Amino acid sequence: METQSDQDVDAMVSDGVSYYAYLGQDPSIPSSVNWLGIMPKIVLDNISEWLKNVDLTRLARCAKGNIHESAIRTLYLRSAKKQHSSAIFWAAEVCDYPGYREDCITTLDLAVNYLGDVNAFYQEYEEEESVHGEEAQTAQAEPNNQENQDDRGNQNNQYSQQDEQGNENEGGQGEGEEETETEGEKKKEKEIVPTFTPLHIAAGSHNTAFLRRLIEHGARTNIIGSRSLVFEKLEINEQSINNRLKGIDLHIDQDYFVFPLFVSMVLRRLKATELFIASEADQNLISLQEDASFSLTRLHIAVAQDDRHLVKGFLQHCHDDPDGLVTRHGMRTPLHTAITNKNVQLAIDILSFHPNPNFASDDFQTPLMQVTHQFLASTHTDKIREWMKVAFALLEINADADAIGNSFANDTPLMTLIQGIGGQWTGISWIRLHEFVEKIISHGADPWRQGHAGQSPLYVLNSYLHKPWDKHIILKLMPIFNIMRSSSRSRPQPPLEDSLAYQSMVTYQGKELRVLKALIDDGDLVRNEELPGAMVAFLNNRLVHCYPLKLHWRHMPLDSITAAFEAAVTARDKKLFLRLKGDFQRRLLGVDGTTMARDVIVTRHQKIKPADFFSEPTFNFRLDERFAGRKTLLHLVVQRVLDDKQFSEKMAVAAANCLVGRGADVLLTDGEGRTPGERLDTAAGRRRRVGGTGDDDDDEEEEEEEEEEEGEDDDDGDDEEGVWLFCLL
Repeated sequence: METQSDQDVDAMVSDGVSYYAYLGQDPSIPSSVNWLGIMPKIVLDNISEWLKNVDLTRLARCAKGNIHESAIRTLYLRSAKKQHSSAIFWAAEVCDYPGYREDCITTLDLAVNYLGDVNAFYQEYEEEESVHGEEAQTAQAEPNNQENQDDRGNQNNQYSQQDEQGNENEGGQGEGEEETETEGEKKKEKEIVPTFTPLHIAAGSHNTAFLRRLIEHGARTNIIGSRSLVFEKLEINEQSINNRLKGIDLHIDQDYFVFPLFVSMVLRRLKATELFIASEADQNLISLQEDASFSLTRLHIAVAQDDRHLVKGFLQHCHDDPDGLVTRHGMRTPLHTAITNKNVQLAIDILSFHPNPNFASDDFQTPLMQVTHQFLASTHTDKIREWMKVAFALLEINADADAIGNSFANDTPLMTLIQGIGGQWTGISWIRLHEFVEKIISHGADPWRQGHAGQSPLYVLNSYLHKPWDKHIILKLMPIFNIMRSSSRSRPQPPLEDSLAYQSMVTYQGKELRVLKALIDDGDLVRNEELPGAMVAFLNNRLVHCYPLKLHWRHMPLDSITAAFEAAVTARDKKLFLRLKGDFQRRLLGVDGTTMARDVIVTRHQKIKPADFFSEPTFNFRLDERFAGRKTLLHLVVQRVLDDKQFSEKMAVAAANCLVGRGADVLLTDGEGRTPGERLDTAAGRRRRVGGTGDDDDDEEEEEEEEEEEGEDDDDGDDEEGVWLFCLL
């Protein structure tokens, strides 16, 4: 007969956990003894049937607070190898949930004890039937208690063998099947694409204890994971994270691999970050190819978050690269980020560790160029002083004052500075500007270095001095102009750029003549090829009486003198022509003036009379020179008097007399085979001839034109045919 104690034992056996407690073991603490292996078969069967279609996450959440939780979870972990790592992922996901902070650590320990891989990549496994479910069906078909006991012994031996050999294969399989499955699993593991590990998920939590335990179990801090999948799993908006990081771009349009430290830093999990750093995590946060267009280190993130404590710690104690592992132009360094964020203190802290100051960032600017822009944009005195401090620190560590990086603008910091002050006159600290220009020039900035527009800083500043601005602005610019001019004497001026004196003459508008005088007095003279244009500009600006270039151009080459005459003739400038003739009459004796003679004849509204030009013995003329249509100078005079009514016949007669007197041949023919006289006779006959085929209106117009011409001839008092025949004979 069954006693009360036997009934109690049977009840505990059906309970399972109570029976285990009856044996003197705590069911909540995993033991080195596989206590589930000696549990009565009926308990294993009942639990296995219940676990067949229940996943680990649902199981743990449903069993929370239940006395069977540890036993159920452990049994489920033992049921299939794939679920070992899944338990670790579940623990990483819920480690921040209220009420799960300790339970997740227990789950982690259990999974690791049963050979769960803390560095396994996350995979979406397909549902598989539990092995214990198959065992339960076998147990129902064999009710013999002795056989059940043998099954339990075999199961226990199988579990022990798994623990000793490090095998995580399902229980109840033969040796041959285990080897086949192991080879298949290895092949599948080779095909696994890196997604993310439990450490990537836990890095975004506040549970430092779980994170520390995960690292103690061997989780690698420098293992890669997909950034997009990590953020998707953590349900984080990448765009919002990218917007919060000032001065850098996470390039979320690209999918790249990240380290766990990346997750903790962008989410600002400071304790997790400190734990990773203590675990010797690498300073690089991402894994990219060698030809990648950007670099991202923990120093970049710390600077973007304006965390001065982390920045100094990385540089002083961790000895991180102050350039953020940047090795070429086109990549943003932490120094670029600090200047972009207008954080002067961080920029100075980074500069104290001597980074490379000449890298051009992804926006084609060097740090010195960035500081120049910030200097120009600042209106507060303290900010201006701070940016000058950064600029001077850059120059002290050998920043190239003429560096242009990869800039399409091709402008130097000095050019940027000069162009910037041209558009704003309010809020500028002229004293600081003067000091900045002097400092940057003393470190090698070239005032003649041309930018993308083909102009140098000195050329641009000189143009500012001749614009109709207030006089006090000119007075402020003059000291800066003098500094740049004094430093430019040892440097050659660009050959394609106008000289400052010539530019001053051309752009002069009647206010700052002293600038031009100072240039000439200091020896900044106009080049010989610029003299003709300078003289014309000088005359057009009504500076004839101020003749500062007179001594200079007396010694100019003969070709330049001829060019000056040609410029005066082309500009129809009689005063300048007469002045030049007075100054250079002796030097021009015998110089060929055929081209100028042609211009004097054919140029309309010419103030220089051809007769005055031809009568002077200054120039020699090639009277048989052929121009367009094989016309000589005499042909051109005839053509001009026929085409231009404002060219009087007296001027034509005087010019023709001078040409004939100097030996012009009246019998030379043009391209049509006519002499000047024949061309004139043909034109005169055409005027007298009245066509009979035209309309009456045309006849009347021709008669009126003839009457007007006759009236003009009467005014001159000469007979047209007689005068021309006389001149040409």
